[in-house]
Amino acid sequence: MSILLIASDKGGVGKSTTAVNLAVYLSQSGKRVILFKAGKDKALLNWQEKRQKQGLPVIPVQEAYGNIAEPITKAARLADVVIVDCPGFDNAEYRSALTVADVFITPIKPSSDFEAETLTDVTATVRKAQKMGNTKLRPFVLFTRVKHNRTATAAELAKELKSDDVWLRPLNTRIGELTVYEDCANIGAGVHDVDRASSLGKAKAQIELLANELGLVP
Repeated sequence: MSILLIASDKGGVGKSTTAVNLAVYLSQSGKRVILFKAGKDKALLNWQEKRQKQGLPVIPVQEAYGNIAEPITKAARLADVVIVDCPGFDNAEYRSALTVADVFITPIKPSSDFEAETLTDVTATVRKAQKMGNTKLRPFVLFTRVKHNRTATAAELAKELKSDDVWLRPLNTRIGELTVYEDCANIGAGVHDVDRASSLGKAKAQIELLANELGLVP
């Protein structure tokens, strides 16, 4: 089993989009996947409802609030991968999930200072969880919504993060700013659920590379 926590100190960074696309791909790869909702918003529940209306395969969504370490651990006994989607701010759900997670990713748009500046506090929170006992935790920064004409900015930030071991390491995989992600999410799908769309091949490759880099697939 593997527990993947997706969290940030800011909303709107692509957490839920990343979560559902990984869930769909892993499910299609034969993994038993549970999406774990740790925020009061209804994004994942709405996505699941739309998915059912489309007749797409069910991906279970569980939810819990406050100290969610035990509910996550219980869910992990029923699945190969549990993907935890936390709200976009520092909260009890996020901090308790860090105590049991195997992998942590914080998505940011590298060209946004508002998002990049969250990394100081996120890094401190993650390092505290590691020092408090979760030595198995592997934390990463995921660059999302990367524009094709702003790759130099992403490269500069990656270089800065790699320059000092105190920072969370940036993943090599980057998620582009592709409308297909939003279009699929709007109908309760992931990019691996559809056969035709603009930039679909690129989007599918990005999700597959991400799953592989995180060690979620062989």
